[in-house]
Amino acid sequence: MQRHSEPTLRNGNDADCSNRNPPPPTDARPEWVVKESIDDPIPCARAGHSLATLDDKIYLFGGYCEYGAVEELHESNEIQEVLIGDAHHFNSLHEYSTQTKKWRCLHPGGDPRIHARVVPRERRHASLVVYSRSLFLYGGFDRDDHVLSDLWEFSISEKKWIFVSGNPDRCPYAVYEPVPSTVRMQVPVARAEHTAVVHRHRMIVFGGYDGKKKLNDTFVYDFTTRKWSCPFSSRQGAPNRRCKHSAVLYKDKMFVVGGFQYKDGDNYALTDIHALDLTSFTWSNFKIDESAPQALQGHKAVVCGNSMYILGGKVRPRNARHSMPTSTSNHSSPVGIIPSNTHASTPHIVTIAPFLTQNNTSQAPLDCSPVDTRSSGLNYVVFRYAFESNRWFLLRTSGIPPKPRQLHAAVAVQTSDSKCSVFVFGGTDRSKQRFYNDLVELRGVSSPTGYSMQSCQTCCSTKTLLDNEMFSDVKFVVEGKTIHAHRCILYARSEYFRSMFESSMRETSATDIPIPDVSYDVFLGVMEYLYSGDVRITNGQMALELLKAADMFRMEGLKSKCAEKVEQGVTAQNAAFICQVADTHNTSNLKNFCITYIVQSFKEVIKSESFQNLMRQDPGGLGREILEAFSDSTPYVGIKRART
Repeated sequence: MQRHSEPTLRNGNDADCSNRNPPPPTDARPEWVVKESIDDPIPCARAGHSLATLDDKIYLFGGYCEYGAVEELHESNEIQEVLIGDAHHFNSLHEYSTQTKKWRCLHPGGDPRIHARVVPRERRHASLVVYSRSLFLYGGFDRDDHVLSDLWEFSISEKKWIFVSGNPDRCPYAVYEPVPSTVRMQVPVARAEHTAVVHRHRMIVFGGYDGKKKLNDTFVYDFTTRKWSCPFSSRQGAPNRRCKHSAVLYKDKMFVVGGFQYKDGDNYALTDIHALDLTSFTWSNFKIDESAPQALQGHKAVVCGNSMYILGGKVRPRNARHSMPTSTSNHSSPVGIIPSNTHASTPHIVTIAPFLTQNNTSQAPLDCSPVDTRSSGLNYVVFRYAFESNRWFLLRTSGIPPKPRQLHAAVAVQTSDSKCSVFVFGGTDRSKQRFYNDLVELRGVSSPTGYSMQSCQTCCSTKTLLDNEMFSDVKFVVEGKTIHAHRCILYARSEYFRSMFESSMRETSATDIPIPDVSYDVFLGVMEYLYSGDVRITNGQMALELLKAADMFRMEGLKSKCAEKVEQGVTAQNAAFICQVADTHNTSNLKNFCITYIVQSFKEVIKSESFQNLMRQDPGGLGREILEAFSDSTPYVGIKRART
């Protein structure tokens, strides 16, 4: 095995027994694809609506359109602009099948003044979640800007709404039926622009706006008891009061990101991350580095695998000047926002330039005068947040991305054991003068976690045979030491050893097989993975050596697991070296990760010895690819954050 002069890797957290079976390597980036409905009409343009997903279905409820705005309709592969004569709020429910690519209306809605307890009133900025094959709708603003507190269930099988709790008739600031004063704090106030996630048998609601002030309380609705509660521990160390934030679920924690916040008499947008442990209901906060988007609000967040993806919304400019990317190179990775002083009515087609045809490269001129860095503009890139390493990155994508927007909705749908798709629907421009009804898919987002190599029961059974002389019929000799193994297990678990034992090679009948170019500890780790479906990786250097061995023995699952561990140790000093290793050993996800890191931290990386070695050893190959990626992108360069 090839040896390198290797910089030290920073250690990350120890790997746990995740037993996942990751994807085969691929250099394809996630691709933006506009979804066209077959035969059936697409729901009309809107913003402030809600999306939820179950199996291969996406559910859309509510939203609104402003009077006098432009409705941009996407139907039959054409874009039509229609002036909206009246303001609209919606309470119809629609379903989109990712398999048949068809929309259908599950419930037409109706006038809640006539059917007060049959259908929820029209609304925007409500939450919509899925539990036990039902949809649950909570809160929001109605068409008269009253704040709502009602909770509704929609039975997907029966296609009907069921009123659960709250008061659907009384506005504004509706409350639940009278309760004793001793428990009144256990009942949530009406709210909109909040978030809700489902954890096991409970819905967790956080923050929002009650019509007078922003909120930072946490309420829990138990689907089994049909009761609300407010865990006392969740009030300690809670984040700032906020609305227009996002919240996602990851490993028994609810992560709250950004939003429009209130603290010490000041209202402002701020990017921060807080996690609520949903077993103890205690808060913790995470340090934000300079690679994070600033002043994030009105965005949407979804989880794929071990990462969170941020789409759309508003962010604050980091530089005094911004312009749209116009390069036509094959490595463009545009980064930035539309300046806040850009003419709001100009229909910008934001592009990742190299993936456009010649006819699609025209762009509206932008005002490049200095931007007020205290104001916000629309975000037109996808940010990736790695939970395990608490680090931000830009997702390099292909295809034509959707127009930048806010007040949209997004969900993630698992499409295979290793990939998911992110779907974005609707939204509005910065001035709320243009509303969209396009459904856009970001296809091929990596989602490797949570898939088993084999069942846990099998893991426990076969792991006891690791390096066990009992029933052993083959021995591997590594660095003069012997590891006992079993042909039947290796044959069943490994394509490499299957080919070895079936071939006419000497190893077919030999009982002692020498293994060169691999250390004893590394090969024992390979065997541990084959016998148990997992391996304990104690540090980044071990992860890198195991990755090389995994490539040698054609073990894509182990290679992907090692790549995740290596990502946690990437620094400016070793990024170029790790990128070389990833390139040499066909680990495309790690290679793309390193290239993105290098582009974002270019000034620091180019000073490192590992980068200088890379440019000496491979200037026309990987070195050129990195330089082109940097040259053709508009870097989202980090600067010190200033509070406004």
